[in-house]
Amino acid sequence: MGVTGYNDLRSHIGHKVAVVCYGKEGQDPANVAVECEDCGCVLFDFDRPDKPYVIVGLRDTDDWTGEPLYWSNEHGWALLKNATRFSDEERRTVNLPVGGKWKKIKG
Repeated sequence: MGVTGYNDLRSHIGHKVAVVCYGKEGQDPANVAVECEDCGCVLFDFDRPDKPYVIVGLRDTDDWTGEPLYWSNEHGWALLKNATRFSDEERRTVNLPVGGKWKKIKG
């Protein structure tokens, strides 16, 4: 199961590799893996961290769409697609920005 070091990975030099995902179609993948297509070995993979929370703004909406704005650590208040996702632990410890409240989202 997966590579554990230099020699394991070295054995795949020259092989065709691909980044693939697993999960329900149309949703954020549950797992992303790098696989060797020549021998079928999963070289390494990562599960999606469970981060079902966003911070929704209570005051403002998007000027063009009228949709609520959500907190983004990168952009400030932004559309949902750019919102920072938070885990349950982060929800309990992160201070909310002024005018924001927690919202649990699907997918």
